[in-house]
Amino acid sequence: LPAAAADDDTLRDLVEVASTETVVEQNYPNPFNPMTTIAFTMPAKGRVTLKVFDVRGRMVDELINGEREAGRHVVNFDDTLLSSGLYMYQITTKDQTVTRQMTLLK
Repeated sequence: LPAAAADDDTLRDLVEVASTETVVEQNYPNPFNPMTTIAFTMPAKGRVTLKVFDVRGRMVDELINGEREAGRHVVNFDDTLLSSGLYMYQITTKDQTVTRQMTLLK
């Protein structure tokens, strides 16, 4: 029983961390052609930006720039004008910035 209690404490700690931070999921599918989905969960209502950058750091798209309610949000990214390659998407809230990589294959 003590091992089960330790597992419960660990799970409770993980839930507390997740409920206080914005959680950014890896886009799916990845690699993609030409559409992918980016999902994130916000613990509270607030301002958020979601931007896509190329490998040189140039912003190629801004998918969100404004207030969003608390909860899970899903954004479709479909940019048929981009070339194949590595791109980064960056989600910024009041308290944090998270960047993930994605690959476009044509």
